Order: sequence, then C-alpha cells, then structure tokens
Amino acid sequence: FVVDVHDLFGGRLFAELFRHETNENEDARRPLGMEQLAPALHYIEEHYQSDITLSDLAGACCMNRSYFCRRFHALIGRTAVTYINESRLAKAQALLLTTSLSVSDIALAAGFSDSSYFTRCYRTLYGCPPSEARRAGN
Repeated sequence: FVVDVHDLFGGRLFAELFRHETNENEDARRPLGMEQLAPALHYIEEHYQSDITLSDLAGACCMNRSYFCRRFHALIGRTAVTYINESRLAKAQALLLTTSLSVSDIALAAGFSDSSYFTRCYRTLYGCPPSEARRAGN
C-alpha cells in the first residue's frame, strides 16, 4: 500500500479549508438567526412587566416552542427564561437606584410576582440583596 504525499497533504488542506468555510458560513448565518429572534426580544422588552410564556415568544417568532428554545439558547447563550429574568433584573436595578419604591413594589414593577423570588434572583445575579444594592448606590 503506497500513499502519495500530495494526496495526503491535499486531503488535509481540503479538510482545513472545509472547516474554515463551515465556520465562516456559521458566522454568516448568525445575524439571520438573530433576525429570527428579534420579535421575541422585542416582545420581552415590551412585556417584561407581565407574565411571558415560552409559547408567547415562540409564536412571536413563528416557531414551535421546542425549536424556539433550542435556537434561543444557541444564539443568545442562555435560556429564554434566564434572559427574561436578567432583563427584569436590569429594570429593577434601575428602579432601585432611581426611585424610593419599596423592594416589593420594584419586584412587581419589574414583572416578578413573588418578591422573595426576585430577591433570590437579584442576589444570584448581582451578588447582594436589592436592599443592600440600594444603600450602596445612594
């Protein structure tokens, strides 16, 4: 059995070119994927104060729920529920630093129906409870 060096090198070169080509194509498709998710991101921004379901978001993107969840995680890097909570927490943080509303009122204004859950989420994301963040920010 004889292996031609040119065939071996050509095979590696082709494989490397194909791998590079595939990565470029994936990068080129990423903006298209983000365009597909834009209605869901807009929906979250507009409705963060109300109950948002995955079915609502999938419907806004004209996708079934399962496919939407996979695409969202692949493109955004976290689940839709995590993204919703982080969006709500960002709104809550702004309210904490700019208003004198109580923490429970801020939780409700940011879309959390349970202030204890809000406090847990806030502490997980920011490393301190909301009341401490308010004191540190003022």
